[in-house]
Amino acid sequence: MNFCSKATLSDLNISLITLRDANNERARKMKTKLEPLLNNNRNNPSASNPDDNFNLQKNHLSAIVKSSKYFDNDVNCNKLHHMENLEKSIQFLQSQHHHILGNLHNEIDELKHQNRELQLQIAKLTSNSFKKEFLNENTETSASHLNNDENIRLKKIVSALEKALKEETAKNTELLASLKRKNE
Repeated sequence: MNFCSKATLSDLNISLITLRDANNERARKMKTKLEPLLNNNRNNPSASNPDDNFNLQKNHLSAIVKSSKYFDNDVNCNKLHHMENLEKSIQFLQSQHHHILGNLHNEIDELKHQNRELQLQIAKLTSNSFKKEFLNENTETSASHLNNDENIRLKKIVSALEKALKEETAKNTELLASLKRKNE
């Protein structure tokens, strides 16, 4: 918002100075009157409220143009009309800036949410692989102590867990591929 205001204020100053005047002396005198505003804008970029600073400078410019004895009425009207057009352009740019900035913030929030969900899924899949390793170690050590029926039952459980792990791994791979496609 401040960048657009300051840049357009500079454009306004330049436009006021470079409008076609019949006399170069008139343009030099107007530039002399506007120079303090340009210097103030350059030397004081960290004003407490940039909008107030901009409005103050805009009002000061309007007062200079309105009270200027160096312009006849026709040139004065053209410059005022030009200033009004520039002010409308500033307002349009500011509204577009706010709109685009809001959309970007919404998109960032959505991407952060998707990232959290994917990290949670990765954590779940990682914990499933640790469970598989733990079950394999425990199954091997205790299998010698159990009878055959118990071994068969435990092997079925291990098989079911391995199958569930493979499914979760496939889902993880699919989600990671989907994430890569979205990021591209």
